[in-house]
Amino acid sequence: MRSPSVQRNARTRTLAIVRVASLALLVFTLVAVSLGILDEHGLPRYRALKQEIQHVRYDNQAMQYKVDILRHQVESLRHDPRAIEEVAREELGLVYSGEIIYRFK
Repeated sequence: MRSPSVQRNARTRTLAIVRVASLALLVFTLVAVSLGILDEHGLPRYRALKQEIQHVRYDNQAMQYKVDILRHQVESLRHDPRAIEEVAREELGLVYSGEIIYRFK
């Protein structure tokens, strides 16, 4: 059997090895995570994608607004004779008999 001092030295060495290994693992992890964040697929890519999502949401809202306007116009053309008359006059140039058209340049 070993003497108590030899056992103590072995235990001290084992603790020192565990501490060094733990510290090395911690340093490796910090370096790996830092490099991963700063990599082109890390934080810069995340920020670019986040900004792109914001632009797409804005464009989506603008398109939804246009769709709502067009939907309202379609409903007006289906049910309102005055809307049909307005389109016929403005876009097709139709007039009632007896009306005089003045065109200005």
